[in-house]
Amino acid sequence: MVFEERTEKNGVKFIANITRVPEVTHSFFEWNFVPPTYFYRSTMAGSSIQEKLKSQEERDIFEITKHDSVYHSFANVSMTEIETSKRVKDAMKKLQPYAVPKLETLRHGANQSDIEKYRQYLKNLDIMGMTMPAFLSDYKNPCWKEAPGPSSYCRLLAPKKRHSPVRATPVLRCLPYFIFIGQPKCGTTGIYHRLGKHPDVTLPNNKEPFWFNRKRFFKECSSVSTYLDFFQRHTEIIERRFQENGSTNVQFHHMVTGEGSVDIMWDNHLWQDLPRNSKCTEPCLTNADYIHHLNPGTKIIVALRNPVDRVYSDYLYELKYLKYKPDTLDFHKRIIQAIYRFKGCLKHYSLRRCVYDSKLENAMSFVRPIIGIYHAFLEDWLKVFPRDQVHVIRFEDYVANTRGEMEKLFDFLSLSQLSESQWMDVLNKTQSNPRPKSSRNTGNMNNDTRTILEEFYEPYNQRLAQLLADEAYLWRD
Repeated sequence: MVFEERTEKNGVKFIANITRVPEVTHSFFEWNFVPPTYFYRSTMAGSSIQEKLKSQEERDIFEITKHDSVYHSFANVSMTEIETSKRVKDAMKKLQPYAVPKLETLRHGANQSDIEKYRQYLKNLDIMGMTMPAFLSDYKNPCWKEAPGPSSYCRLLAPKKRHSPVRATPVLRCLPYFIFIGQPKCGTTGIYHRLGKHPDVTLPNNKEPFWFNRKRFFKECSSVSTYLDFFQRHTEIIERRFQENGSTNVQFHHMVTGEGSVDIMWDNHLWQDLPRNSKCTEPCLTNADYIHHLNPGTKIIVALRNPVDRVYSDYLYELKYLKYKPDTLDFHKRIIQAIYRFKGCLKHYSLRRCVYDSKLENAMSFVRPIIGIYHAFLEDWLKVFPRDQVHVIRFEDYVANTRGEMEKLFDFLSLSQLSESQWMDVLNKTQSNPRPKSSRNTGNMNNDTRTILEEFYEPYNQRLAQLLADEAYLWRD
């Protein structure tokens, strides 16, 4: 059902189309408060529209939309939804990690076997209903032994199926000891691969399984067992290597593994459809709760960067997947649109509801300024994990003093001391995610864009600095 909302300001009529989502899935209005969907009409003869749009924000929005007939043709849909609809079908066919999956549904006329599989799928999604085994005391990494069962295989996590030998004895299974949860374009790839050079650490080459926020919504990948399979080769390494107490001959398996799906912190796009969230007006449970339930002792690592620089770096990098032509003016326009829509959301809903709204921003969005509202996401993690289990790395400090920040990280994970030769290996050039070649000549963002973003992030940076008790997170230097 679509209806019009009419308002008038400074002599200009604003007409917005608002869509009611069917109550079978949502009990509230979903709206698209999007500048390009507005038509500006002058009611004063002999005067230009620009003269009536007195605020700079209103003038900016008018300049963006006045000649753009393409935007006007999508009057009921936000730009994020348009961008997603153009790409999600191909992405899902190719099973790319940047697809935005939906929960699978039971087809009409399904047989009993399909019904049982679907019930199991829904049960798998309810992580909070799982009972976890006790972890082995002679392993530093959270591991346990379980009886051999039917094999599971998720091609989204392992494109090439790995055939493990059939065992008659219990099999060691391990969760990650640590997880990098965020944020994109904050140096996490370099930090992850430097961490993997420590002799006590064994890591998958694929840093980002994206299981909690994307892959588990596909039936073949919905069970926790498929997530454990992602670490199985490293589980076997952990099992083979141990330290022995000379006096007691007690073996202790000291190695650990981890992962770095840095969208976990912010990407909860299906929160309303998941068990135990259906009656919530904002997320009752997020990825933080699911990870804590599987292992309350998980070490959480977060890298944060000046959000102004982060969102531009993200824009210049994501074209690798979303295939657009980067341009400073295009970035400026899209940032204004995104901020305007976000402020519109805040007029109706809480900050927490808006930062998790996938209609405003998702993995297929060209610009993602909401990711930079760090405190809103970090607060959810600090509600379930104690502060001493959450390690925050400031990107600028990591760049200025890489060894110092890596030493802090190794201490946080209680890893062994390194020799100078080992440190040389850790600090050598490592894998990173540089800009695609097609964006390297784009140049710096416009000063006006930077000013808009700095003003937008200022109150949120203040709350982050207060949360972490560190004024460096104001990014005023």
